[in-house]
Amino acid sequence: MAEILIPELSSLLSEVTEMRKQLNRMERLFFERRDKPFLTTTDISEELQLSDYTIKAWINKGRKHPQTRRIIKLPAIKTEGGHYRIKRKDLDAFNEVFTTV
Repeated sequence: MAEILIPELSSLLSEVTEMRKQLNRMERLFFERRDKPFLTTTDISEELQLSDYTIKAWINKGRKHPQTRRIIKLPAIKTEGGHYRIKRKDLDAFNEVFTTV
């Protein structure tokens, strides 16, 4: 019986270690970007663990609110180079609309 538990314990410890690394990475990203006045689509996609495509779709096409069925767009500024910059407060407000449903 102990022979079975040791590999399982080893596997479990590996998973915990990997989760701890991921949590540390997420905390670092959160605190690094928390003070930035403008975020890139990459900043947001990493923070929310979504693709850049999803963030750009929220900017260009919007996201349908589940209750009101209205399309709500993520406000962004387009640079001369064609990149988007999003204010932290706009991202927080956008997320608030969809997390308080």
